[in-house]
Amino acid sequence: MKDLLKLTAAAALLTATISAPAHSAEADFTLHNDSTGTIVSFRLANSDGWGPEWLDEPLRPQYELGMDFANDGECVLDTRVEFADGTYLDAAIDYCSVNNVYIEEDEITID
Repeated sequence: MKDLLKLTAAAALLTATISAPAHSAEADFTLHNDSTGTIVSFRLANSDGWGPEWLDEPLRPQYELGMDFANDGECVLDTRVEFADGTYLDAAIDYCSVNNVYIEEDEITID
């Protein structure tokens, strides 16, 4: 009887693991331009390289913008921010746990 209970419990755990839905990440965060440059591009990496543009218009210095993140895959994604002068910053960001993304002169920080 004990062996039957162990087998039943193991089968239930295996079924729960196999039938678990794919990870889905949804989060809202605020993009802060704390630099002195205008941000002209905000993109996330995908399997084909850099994905589509997230900004409808440039984000001027000391401005912020609310963003919505929804992804059926990974939480940590490579992110590229480009400035009007052609310079850019890259960072790997965990979008499942971020509330704010701060763009500074030479780095991207989060909280």
